[in-house]
Amino acid sequence: MKEDPFPLQTLIAGIDWSKIDSVFSAETDSLAQIAAAGHLDPKSAFRGARMVNVSLSGIDIRGIDFSFADLRGTRLREARLDSTTIIDGAIIDAEDRAALGRQGLKKSLSVILCSPRGFCAGEVRAIDTVERALELYGPPVYVPGPIVHGQYVLSSFSQKGAIFVEGIDEIPETDAPVIFPVHGVPSAAVAEAKRRNLFVLDATCPLIIKIHREVRIHFKRGRDEILVVGRATHAQARGIVGQLPLGTMTVIETLEQANTYIARNPDKLAYVTQSNLSVHGTKTIIEALTRRFPNIRGPYKTDICYATSNRQAAVAAVAPKVEAMVILGARNSLNAVSLRDTALLHGCQKTVLVERAGEIEWPKLGAISSLGISCAVSVPEVIVEELLGILDDHYEVNVESHIAAEENEFFPVPRPLRKVDPTGQVY
Repeated sequence: MKEDPFPLQTLIAGIDWSKIDSVFSAETDSLAQIAAAGHLDPKSAFRGARMVNVSLSGIDIRGIDFSFADLRGTRLREARLDSTTIIDGAIIDAEDRAALGRQGLKKSLSVILCSPRGFCAGEVRAIDTVERALELYGPPVYVPGPIVHGQYVLSSFSQKGAIFVEGIDEIPETDAPVIFPVHGVPSAAVAEAKRRNLFVLDATCPLIIKIHREVRIHFKRGRDEILVVGRATHAQARGIVGQLPLGTMTVIETLEQANTYIARNPDKLAYVTQSNLSVHGTKTIIEALTRRFPNIRGPYKTDICYATSNRQAAVAAVAPKVEAMVILGARNSLNAVSLRDTALLHGCQKTVLVERAGEIEWPKLGAISSLGISCAVSVPEVIVEELLGILDDHYEVNVESHIAAEENEFFPVPRPLRKVDPTGQVY
């Protein structure tokens, strides 16, 4: 039998058990022996403790704090408890959890789902491109860079035969499809693929192709000094900068850089932006540039895409209404980072960015009664459903949606992959 961390005669009233790694094991019922009178002092704190397979049958645990404890296998429903017993965030087996819920002991949590969230038309097009290429041509297919920013999608495609490489030079001589990712590639990659006669399927988002065309038009019209508002290390910015000769474009990441940039010829200056930036932050930078350089030329219509704007609008509306927010997305996804920053900007200081629900550190969120949820454009809805399932383990969840906009945009896949339905509709 595993030795208990404390002898049986230990007085447990008032002890903070959260610092004990393992309180009791499946091989002992010492807790019942220590509490022979059938009562635990309410000052006893089991917050965060590990109490797997403990018998609490018949014991009075009213007023005890079990929040964020590991109580799997512990027979809570056979103990004497009421609403003063705190179990917020505890890990509890399904049978006990259901019984506690019927007793009204799980704390209520109001969840607001931001809408729209998740996949946009460009991401769907890129994902469909890989799916159909694998279906039509079989594995492998090669992708120079991640097709989208999201490990769930990338892992799924890797298992199906997609090979992700750093660049065109890593692709062997092959007849297999080479798929350009959603964020686009520099013109040198396009030229190299053409020189090698590779079978290319371009899954670049059409709204990013629009930005590529903008910089080429500026350059053709003699504006050979172009600023790219974005993040220099991001794949989309590298693709934009790579459309023109080296030295033509400069990436502006911060307001400070906008305020200190020295133009070679202010009258020949232009700017574009990435499509997935913070709306608020980008507006501030553009205002600084246009104030300093009145003749600077920008896009006819904003480069920040509809999907980015809509998702940030939904988060901005929900953030002031909730005590905490969870943004689902990859940490290298600028879209996800912008959603987190939007939530913080609009007053929700308990905002976390995680790729999967299992990464959430629940104690940091504390005792909350309301939660907002959104996700980046590369996150499938199954990841949101996973989070809702975990929330249901801890709370009595009431879910509602905040709809900031309706989205009906559709971008067809590259021509070699297109299908036609019986009505003649291309998809």
